[in-house]
Amino acid sequence: MAAYSQGSACRRSNMSRYFSENIGSKICNGYCDNCQNSFEFDQRDVHDVACSFVGILHNAAIAKTNITMKALVDTARGVGKFKKFNHEGPVDKKKWSKDSLEWVVIHLIKERYLSMKFVTSAYMTNSYVIAGHKAGQVRSIGNCQRSFKRPILMNFRKAKTKRTKKRKK
Repeated sequence: MAAYSQGSACRRSNMSRYFSENIGSKICNGYCDNCQNSFEFDQRDVHDVACSFVGILHNAAIAKTNITMKALVDTARGVGKFKKFNHEGPVDKKKWSKDSLEWVVIHLIKERYLSMKFVTSAYMTNSYVIAGHKAGQVRSIGNCQRSFKRPILMNFRKAKTKRTKKRKK
């Protein structure tokens, strides 16, 4: 689902492929937002944010505390009841909005730097974020030391700005 929402390929083509139809982008006729090219992509390196997330999750694991995605984002921003797990200080709120940090968490889950843990009771199922298989590539977890900086690139969608022509007087 995350790959579908973040991808730049024709949405109708993706849907037809998902349902094992081999129609391709012919049925779209340029009607989906990706075919209309209504978005620009801003590529950013999210390694520093990923390092912060992995550190927070490591500190929470030591304290035997589960953290939801919302709590992880709030902690990275320096707010909420788990802010004590953020030893590196809050992320730059001007650069990283709450929504963009949530997209980063989804991207890091998709790329296996983070993972999900589901805890089921008789009445509900809670989902928590934990360090994934590739978390060690972001940060040396045992020493809480930062490992070599390997870029983790992510594309952020933003609406295209319409350029207006200046009128001559």
